Amino acid sequence: MTAPNAAEDELTSALFTLKCYRGEVAINHKRPNDLREIDQAIIKLESAIKKTNEMVEIGEMRESGVIWHKQNPHAHPLGTKFYALKDI
Repeated sequence: MTAPNAAEDELTSALFTLKCYRGEVAINHKRPNDLREIDQAIIKLESAIKKTNEMVEIGEMRESGVIWHKQNPHAHPLGTKFYALKDI
């Protein structure tokens, strides 16, 4: 597992790169040469997010029923798995 600080640094770097490509951050006038560079930045960002926000399974729908959340019922098919952020 990646250390929390390293994962956060990677996430920050990936977000900054993506913002540069989108033109949200104007530094060094960095622009993508083609769409593949943007795709690579998005993949890097998704990877960094997964490392920063590791999810653990907290349950699975094994019987018929309804999950209530904020006064809003949700029906889920059998086999649906539920996840929560892992404490780092």
